[in-house]
Amino acid sequence: MPTDDDDERKPSVLLRIVVGIIRSTVTTLRIVFAPSIAAYHLWSGLINLSITVVLSVSTNNVLDSFCIMPIAPGDCDKCSDRILLCDRPSCIQQSTNITYHQKAKDSKQHYYEDFMRAVADADCMDVVGRSRSPVSIIHNIYLKQLDPINPVTVSQSCSNYHCMSLRRALTEISDVNSPTGTECTNNFLTKPQNRSTECTCNGLTQELESDPLLITSVQDVCFQVLIDEYCAFLAGGSRYASFCASTTSTLAPLARNTSNTSGRRLQPPCDSLDHGLASSSLSQGQPDRAGHADLALLPHGISAEQPPCDSLDHGLVPLSLSQLQPASAGNADLAFAPHSISAELVLSGSGPMRALQTQSSSISTVPPHAIAAELVLPGSAPVRALQTQSSSVGAGTDGTTEWTVGDWTTCKCYQVCVAGLQTRMVTCGAAACKGAAPASERPCVCNHCANCEAVPILQIMPYVGLFQIVANMCLFCCFQLFSNLPEEEMIRIGIVRKFIGLFPKRLPFLVNFCTVLELGVVLYLIMITFVAQLLPADTVWMKDCFRSTQLRLCCYLIAGHWLFRVLIGQLALRLTRHPPWLYMPRSRSRGVLKKIPQIIQSMGPS
Repeated sequence: MPTDDDDERKPSVLLRIVVGIIRSTVTTLRIVFAPSIAAYHLWSGLINLSITVVLSVSTNNVLDSFCIMPIAPGDCDKCSDRILLCDRPSCIQQSTNITYHQKAKDSKQHYYEDFMRAVADADCMDVVGRSRSPVSIIHNIYLKQLDPINPVTVSQSCSNYHCMSLRRALTEISDVNSPTGTECTNNFLTKPQNRSTECTCNGLTQELESDPLLITSVQDVCFQVLIDEYCAFLAGGSRYASFCASTTSTLAPLARNTSNTSGRRLQPPCDSLDHGLASSSLSQGQPDRAGHADLALLPHGISAEQPPCDSLDHGLVPLSLSQLQPASAGNADLAFAPHSISAELVLSGSGPMRALQTQSSSISTVPPHAIAAELVLPGSAPVRALQTQSSSVGAGTDGTTEWTVGDWTTCKCYQVCVAGLQTRMVTCGAAACKGAAPASERPCVCNHCANCEAVPILQIMPYVGLFQIVANMCLFCCFQLFSNLPEEEMIRIGIVRKFIGLFPKRLPFLVNFCTVLELGVVLYLIMITFVAQLLPADTVWMKDCFRSTQLRLCCYLIAGHWLFRVLIGQLALRLTRHPPWLYMPRSRSRGVLKKIPQIIQSMGPS
């Protein structure tokens, strides 16, 4: 049962709690705002934390500003990497750039995987490097697979990505095309101000009209539905294209168009079987990814009911590997990989023909790296068969000859700051080489082509700031600890406190040294960003730095941060008292080298 004494104790307990909170608040405010060396290091750490966070974010923005910076005509050879679309017309540059950022830049976007596989496909990169428009990319893919001498089918991801890119250039990106063809937007700022309304891909209509084979290419590699959508797009702006009346709509269901404009059935090359046939869902026009029905593209095969290859259309005579004999006894042990190997064979009284040898249970496996063999048919002259080099690691061999490995090429990309491909020659000078074949391809990322070297400096600055943050917080704790010790406890100091005492004796000098280094960074950034802009017009040194608004903003922030740091350091020197236990006599020497420590110590308490 509560008593009167309990009722009297309750107000006293509450009062003590309130008083304790008030005392703690006053103590905290005194530690934070009262002039002291501990407070100086606390505020220095907080300031360094803020600028480090800002620089970590701003550095990526500066890099992005360099990545979207247009490359001046004639400057493509100055890029450190090979940019395939650098000297190409504006249509293919802008449509590819916008498509990448909207559809393939992030791993969560629909076409990210297709893009990454496309840039890892050497044949796809070769096609893009020889193309000057989104239409010509599709056309070159089509021609590459119908080459009578060396037919090559690019990866399905390559076709997927570039069909989608063509579709967007024709009908979806308002910056490069419009139904009327007279006025476009500049939402992505890929065009200069004086050309902001120009429709850079307006000429694709004339390009498609110029050659019926271009329409056939789009129908074969992509879909007839793409042509139908473009015709509807043009009709919305009261425009007309000659190919719109001659093409047949196949909107539902989506299916691979295998007829050209003359009605003859288009047969894919035999090596398209390497990529497999269309699945039942794709052949029926189902969305390709989780309801995403941009273009449900089929692989470079044909429908499941169509024969895999019409050898008569290509002038081929089916041959079995059992008909092939080694040219000499020395090559009798040479066996080819059981997967498809293309070879040129010469028959008695006939010209060279292209044959595709399929899997056989009577041959043994060898690595898929480059192998050359002399093959003969009964009564024929020897011919040379080359298996193309693969980037995958080959199977192990028992040979003793070392592989011959060339240097890596420069990184080859569609555009700056995106994933690309490096290649090198890997050859074997014997029938069998030692170990597995080294990789002949590897992924890479192309650097920007802007003439400015500010990014490496900005990337180092957060690490310097992180060191200063840790040092400032450590010094704040140390000074706060020793400032509250009674003087009698300073007579005999234990080993732990001696160890802690090393930090306030040595770290302040290093913190001030970082402040001096920051002055050098500030001066360097001002020189390359502002002073370089004032040099004569024919001077190319760091000429692109001033063009980056983000870099100019970083210069202002870093310079302001340095001035504020020095200001509070000078205030701390004048308003605080150096602890007696940190007293060290300073040298009064007038030598130049002796002045350097004095300059460093003048940046703040040390």
